Formats: sequence, C-alpha cells, structure tokens
Amino acid sequence: MANDRRNFLRRFVASAMAVSGAGVIGLTAGCVYGPPPGTDPALDDFYSKVGSRLYFDADSIVVRGDAKAVLDQQVAWLTEHPEFSVVLEGHTDDQGTREYLLPVSERMAGAVKNYMVARGIVPERIIVLGYGKARPEVQDDSEAARARNRRVEVKPQLR
Repeated sequence: MANDRRNFLRRFVASAMAVSGAGVIGLTAGCVYGPPPGTDPALDDFYSKVGSRLYFDADSIVVRGDAKAVLDQQVAWLTEHPEFSVVLEGHTDDQGTREYLLPVSERMAGAVKNYMVARGIVPERIIVLGYGKARPEVQDDSEAARARNRRVEVKPQLR
C-alpha cells in the first residue's frame, strides 16, 4: 500500500512539474497514462465500452446530463478496477484568451472530479489538468468543431 501511494505521488509530482501557466509541456504518454492501448484488456474495455470524452456547453463548467450517464459508467469501471487512477484533462474551445480559458478548463475537469468523488471514488486516485484551448480535438472555426473541443478527457492509468 505504501509503495502504491509513493508511486502515485511520484507520477503526480512528475505530471505537476510538467505543468506551467501556459499549459502542459514535456509530457509523454508513457510517463503519465501508463501502457499504450492494446496492452491491457481493462484499458481496452474502458475505451471501447465506457468512453473517455465528456462534452460541455459553451462557457460552462456544469456537467451535462448526457455526460452524467458516461460518468456513471466510468465510476462503475473505476470501482471495479481499484488498481487504476485517472487523469482528467480539461479542454475548451478557442473563444477567449488563454488566461481566461486555462482556469475554465481546470474547473471543468474539477467538476468531473467532484462528480466522481461524490459517487465514492477516492480523491487521491484523480489528477486534474487543464489545457485551455491548447489541444483542440478539431481545428475548425465551426460551432460543431467548438462543441467537440469543449471536453474533459478521462484517462485511466495504473497506480
């Protein structure tokens, strides 16, 4: 148990050290998110059956109804797999300054964390990151593209 906590804290500190006011720099998938897809059946199950993206309305940190259904499945999966922690990555559209959108993305991810914690997931298993508009899913000026960019990505990782 002590080694699990130490390993989690090491990964948390490493990811926190990579975060700057301008967003995240220098993170690699291997050091933050664990094994790549296809190497762990539980992770494959999460991404293929549960889903990892939760979408938000414009300029809102309120968890939408459709996202709650996915979140409930994610909470159930995390309850069944206590060996995993989760990284919540908040992303916004491009409508605003970096200084405004970065904290909004962190609050979006924080709202997801609060939802998970209220349903029994231990807060120490959750890391919250905000990227603002730095990592769009879709690069387009349409409203449909902006809607896809306003999201929290839920990424499980071995603890």
